[in-house]
Amino acid sequence: MPKLLVMDKSIFHGTSTGRLIKFVKVYQVVLPNTLGVECIISDDENGKRPLKNPCELLEKLCILIKRGAYSGRSMGSMINRERETQKPNDCIIDYQSTDLTRKANINFDTLLIKNEAEKAKKAFRPMIDFCKTIAIAHYENLVKKNMQKSFIEECEQSNPEKRLKRWIQAADKLREQILNRQLASLSFYITEKNDKWLNWQLLRIYLAWAIEWASKRNQSGPSYSGDIENDFYDMEYIAYLNNADGILSNDGNLVLPLSKAAFPEKDVFSSIDEVTEDYRC
Repeated sequence: MPKLLVMDKSIFHGTSTGRLIKFVKVYQVVLPNTLGVECIISDDENGKRPLKNPCELLEKLCILIKRGAYSGRSMGSMINRERETQKPNDCIIDYQSTDLTRKANINFDTLLIKNEAEKAKKAFRPMIDFCKTIAIAHYENLVKKNMQKSFIEECEQSNPEKRLKRWIQAADKLREQILNRQLASLSFYITEKNDKWLNWQLLRIYLAWAIEWASKRNQSGPSYSGDIENDFYDMEYIAYLNNADGILSNDGNLVLPLSKAAFPEKDVFSSIDEVTEDYRC
């Protein structure tokens, strides 16, 4: 079976439609559900930012699926399925959605997209708030222990990938404690030798990001807004790697270093030109 590649928004936005069409014809590529959501909620500021036009982005997404790429299953459906069946997720491709997109003749209505964007934002808000809560708790703990200065200095001096690897290892060491608190229903099944559960992988990614976010806050106090929402979507792309062989991203701030830290055994490519021949169908 061909190796599976996850594509994130940075490659999707930064590579021409023509080049991507040629690519998805010969490589097995998953376009995560998260990418569709980000296309829907994209804001072109009433035409001032044409590259952010949600209709055009969705059209590009559909073209790639029609030419060979696959739709990804939603993260929510996959983690809920794990909890219901008490079995680890084994597939990130949404074959039904892929088939429907390939057969459909889709026309995008601006008003409909705006309505769907509001629904998507509302649906994702609880999980974004959950990540924010974790990050704020880490920051407040650093302040309480008077450790924020040392963490800030480490962030300024160390390599992002090595630093994020430390945060991932910190989460792994606390696996049992974290699972008992956050995923009690699955804590019996997720072990050091059997940890490829999407619920756990997503949670450890959240925790590593939260430590990083908290460590970068200045001593006058954290800003609880910023790019938390963008970071949240980026973390979902990374979690898809749990059931894929590699990821395509040129986001050097978070996706690349955290992918390498969380999944050192996986391939990480920063452009479609870097993808090796063993991925070709």
